[in-house]
Amino acid sequence: MNQILDLAGEWLFRLDKEKQGLTSHYEKQTFEDTIQLPTTVSEAHKGTPHDKTYTGYLTDPYEISGMPFQLVWVSGEVRCPPGTL
Repeated sequence: MNQILDLAGEWLFRLDKEKQGLTSHYEKQTFEDTIQLPTTVSEAHKGTPHDKTYTGYLTDPYEISGMPFQLVWVSGEVRCPPGTL
């Protein structure tokens, strides 16, 4: 039987502006910023605000390194109730 775990709450957070997270092993680093989930990067006011418009897809009001989409990492602890794994 499947069980749904609520992941809402405060998570450690890091923007990946240069797309270096995998090669720089962000998964082994400690993040200094936080984000309250569920949310989006824009809703949380993360990244750099801008007023550009892109054609062909939705434009996000917050930008990371000239890309119209956000690359981010989150880190936290999930406790599974007994018998769920």
